[in-house]
Amino acid sequence: MFKKKEKRQSIASQYAKRTKLGEIWYRLKKNKGAMVGLAIVALFVLIAIFADVMFDYDTQIAGYNLRNKLIKPCLEHPFGTDEMGRDLFARLLYGTRFSMAIAFSSVLFSVCVGLPLGAMCGYLGGKFDLIAMRLLDILRSIPGILMGIVIVSWLGQSTVNLVIAIGFSMIAPLASTTRAAVLTVRNTEYVESARSIGISEWRIVMVHIIPNCLSTILVQITLRVANAIIAASSLSFLGLGVPIPSPEWGALLSAGRAHIRNASYLTIFPGMAIMVLVLSLNVLGDGLRDAMDPKMYK
Repeated sequence: MFKKKEKRQSIASQYAKRTKLGEIWYRLKKNKGAMVGLAIVALFVLIAIFADVMFDYDTQIAGYNLRNKLIKPCLEHPFGTDEMGRDLFARLLYGTRFSMAIAFSSVLFSVCVGLPLGAMCGYLGGKFDLIAMRLLDILRSIPGILMGIVIVSWLGQSTVNLVIAIGFSMIAPLASTTRAAVLTVRNTEYVESARSIGISEWRIVMVHIIPNCLSTILVQITLRVANAIIAASSLSFLGLGVPIPSPEWGALLSAGRAHIRNASYLTIFPGMAIMVLVLSLNVLGDGLRDAMDPKMYK
């Protein structure tokens, strides 16, 4: 009897000591798939950060050695070499920096625009919400890849313009998700209290409403990073992405398709890198969604 009581008290004390963030982390750790996805994403992030330490860009990435042209995977070159004699393994790892930097930068750009816009639409309502959402619906009706092609063709081919193109195509979906989340909390008691003491509407949105919608928004952001990687690779594959000779994954795919019959590894390894990272981000996003939903653990 006393042992059961002590066990209940110890469990209750563990839950009492956890913060909200700690509780989310505790739930996330129980999801093995999400933890594997987190580990893979963390590995890619570390590779992107320390790419300059591992490889020399001028000699190993952008340089060439025609004597080593199209060598198949071996001990010296684990992923083989390309048509210029460059080691594909080194270029693939270094390309992680370009792909992830473009993805995170474009999502950050869309968050800076779409998050406040969607929050103000959901909070203010009325004509502002009606006009803004109809304009966003027009943007959402245009396929993201087509919008990216138009923007890059108009602004010119560069890494910055690629980030703008991808980020602009993700503003409408993110704003719509934020608006839906804000609509569920805008009439709660703490918002009414903040409004009654004269706090400005902008401050109410940014300080009181958005922090309470972060669970939905963070999951959406995680999934948008995966979409941004696919979009960046697609545009680079079409020749509208990162300029040559930068080893972005889509550019590596595009360069390898000319040798797909006699050197298929040039397309297999970049394709596998895109697949693994996107799958890991999607699994991590699903795990975050479950960890942030209290109904899953009642």
